[in-house]
Amino acid sequence: MTRSLFLALALLASPVSAAVVNGDFETGDLSGYTTDISGPSGVPFDTFAGVQSTGGNSFFETTTGSVADGLSQTSIMQSTTVTSATSLLTFDTSLIEDSADQLIGAGSAFQDNITFFIFDSSFNYIPVFALLTGGGGVDPFGGNPVAAAIATTTSPSDTFFDTGVSVDLTRFIGQDILFGIATNAYNDGRILTGRYDNIAFSAPTPPQDPSAVPLPASLPLLAFAFGALTLLRRRPGG
Repeated sequence: MTRSLFLALALLASPVSAAVVNGDFETGDLSGYTTDISGPSGVPFDTFAGVQSTGGNSFFETTTGSVADGLSQTSIMQSTTVTSATSLLTFDTSLIEDSADQLIGAGSAFQDNITFFIFDSSFNYIPVFALLTGGGGVDPFGGNPVAAAIATTTSPSDTFFDTGVSVDLTRFIGQDILFGIATNAYNDGRILTGRYDNIAFSAPTPPQDPSAVPLPASLPLLAFAFGALTLLRRRPGG
């Protein structure tokens, strides 16, 4: 069992929070999140990941680093309970750097990635969205039908970012889940740096029922006037 998976199991077994704590990172730190790092010995977590701010906008930024840095993985995680009022997960993201690693050795078949994930209450890992070389997408690893069914890309809520992601968590209502961002580094010749922000849980907007759309205030008045005019025309001598 990997260190991050062990930590995920421990977090799911502990008391969970309501919705999300510090989803916009405006505290300037990672309050509300549990952090984990694997790989470099003695290198602090904030070498690879932390909260940054540009123009007053705070966000989570993380990088895979070079081969010389020796990073295997960093992650931030938080537990929550999905309810009918919090079954829509949304966040914004951008890939801000995809550069060549000048210190690359033989290379790896795996690709560096920065992945937003969830664990359900049965400890199933679901990669919701990943930043990869050349961009990113919903379940880019191709093989998780749950991710493909629940996540879609949208316009970001903040134009500072490139992509918005919307995740339908209806199937998880009543479950304690874990959500987070994992940065996975491989000896693949690339260095990725990405940003995530505006993590929020809310109630989905139900499809609008056309029959429930209120009539314009003037429409009943027009109908009354038309009816009155018809009656007047029918009066004898009218």
